[in-house]
Amino acid sequence: MARATRSAVLASIAVMLVGCGGQGSPPDAARATSNLDPPVQYTTEWTAPAGTDLFDRSGELVRAAVEAGDYAIGFGIGKFAHYPPFPGYLEAIGAPYDGDGRYSPYYYARSTKKPDAAVWAQYYNLTQVDSDGKTVDATVCGYGLGIDSTENFNLSPIKDAIHVQLSTTADSAGLPGTRDADASSHDPRAHFLPSWNVFGDWTIDGMVHAAYTDDESIAAPCHDWWAAQFPTFIHKDASPYLYPPDGYVFPTVPDNHLQYPEWIGPSDPS
Repeated sequence: MARATRSAVLASIAVMLVGCGGQGSPPDAARATSNLDPPVQYTTEWTAPAGTDLFDRSGELVRAAVEAGDYAIGFGIGKFAHYPPFPGYLEAIGAPYDGDGRYSPYYYARSTKKPDAAVWAQYYNLTQVDSDGKTVDATVCGYGLGIDSTENFNLSPIKDAIHVQLSTTADSAGLPGTRDADASSHDPRAHFLPSWNVFGDWTIDGMVHAAYTDDESIAAPCHDWWAAQFPTFIHKDASPYLYPPDGYVFPTVPDNHLQYPEWIGPSDPS
């Protein structure tokens, strides 16, 4: 969704703002639904380097911000009754306006015609994250695979890098949700959308994607991870982006692609 798999497609789609104030309010049909498993056709799989915890509060907030942004580009915020909003996202992002440099257009633009029915697997790595309990500053690196090897989207070159910033004025950062202990199977307690507002009192202060801004500084921390995923890709000049070699056949969505981590539930403070 910022997704490496969507970049080329989104460039040709008419976009609109989520809107501010009343314009950003979801319709009654979307507000009324309790469906936490909308009929999406994609999965998101996260990894992190040694020493970085996907499940601590900082990791959870970054995952929620990126996944909510991806979900918004495909399905809007309360636009379609079968696709309810990602809980707390609109409040956390504050309904950005046109030209707001804190966000790539990707995160509040969407097709106005129909939900996104594309099948793909999105892979993200929480490459860098810093937090002091009041702020989170992170770099997320990614790529995506579709069902057609000719539709490589953001793999030519790879530039799926996101700079995410969040903050809170609350005294407590809040508790992270329940850990997903098994990456190889679905937890029956889990849902595609969280059943609670993961963001709590946190706001998303910035979420900027290198593919939309051509800001290579965002992508610089991603070079090594991308190179490990695609060792035959080529580094050109001083750019952190990697390019496929001539004749490269892009991989497609694996049969066993799963959502990981899944949103299982809020922590039990007891």
